[in-house]
Amino acid sequence: MSCLISIIIPCFNSGRFLQKTIDMIENEDIGDCEIVLIDDGSDDDTLSIIEENSRRYGNIRYISRENRGVAASRNEGLLAAQGHYVYFLDSDDEITKGTLLHYKNRINKFFGFDLIAFGYKMIRNNGNEHLYVNHKLNGLVLKNQEFADLIFRSLLFMHICSVLFHRDFLIRNKFFFKEGIRIGEDFDFLQDVSLCSKRVYYDERICFIYKLRRGSATDGHHRYNSDFYKALLLCFRKADSAKGILEEQTINCFLATRYSAHLRLYLQSRYKSKELNGFFLQNRSCLYKKMHRSRPIIMLVIYFFRVLPIGFILKTLKSTSPQ
Repeated sequence: MSCLISIIIPCFNSGRFLQKTIDMIENEDIGDCEIVLIDDGSDDDTLSIIEENSRRYGNIRYISRENRGVAASRNEGLLAAQGHYVYFLDSDDEITKGTLLHYKNRINKFFGFDLIAFGYKMIRNNGNEHLYVNHKLNGLVLKNQEFADLIFRSLLFMHICSVLFHRDFLIRNKFFFKEGIRIGEDFDFLQDVSLCSKRVYYDERICFIYKLRRGSATDGHHRYNSDFYKALLLCFRKADSAKGILEEQTINCFLATRYSAHLRLYLQSRYKSKELNGFFLQNRSCLYKKMHRSRPIIMLVIYFFRVLPIGFILKTLKSTSPQ
């Protein structure tokens, strides 16, 4: 039986916060929505919490299987979803009060749009908060590659949990999360979707709160590792697939942005890799190509690395040869 929104929540050892997340959603205007919970082989009390709530609420369905990662969980949830639109939510994050009602109002007004995107807030473990919202875009319909251009130039920051996706659009174009990737699979998914989207509505309302916890895969410069490198390689491959869709200067901006961001994190970390050193040396030309502008702070970082002696710094700080 179809509904308007399927809320897809991957769960792995989520016992500490899953009940709070379920209660938060059920206390919203949950009519015409379903919750799809995917237990990813948890070894705590996650499954028992899921089973108890599925008996308690008629709008909860669940899948339980062996551990395969968050990407596989989201893919299974997408295939099982019965909603016209799907909304991905992590088991330890939050939506703001009134969000589900707002989602339904937006869908009813812009039904059939490929994506409906919203602003969001990030809260770090130390309590620092940052808003990711573009007020200039509020209420605009972004057509064809306008949305992708904003994403690739970092003029619009999106999170996988700050977007409503038209399920038929995803299924028809075979958009699924790449499995086996620990970092960047959600950003990769957003890039793929943006390149194919024809109609996107943007709403500045803060609907989602992303909690970046200590010890998470993306928390902390000192944790840069081979998984970050794989994410960087994904970005460079994505640039190839964007050719012919986006302008060359947009792609150049994207590559320079990702290159400089990863180089900064790498230099601040304790991680050393001969292969990664070679990658940064071989691809530093991306910093000097003609490009469309990104945010001022991002352009400042790119200009900074243009004048930096990258080869010397890598040899000095990241040499893998015995001293």
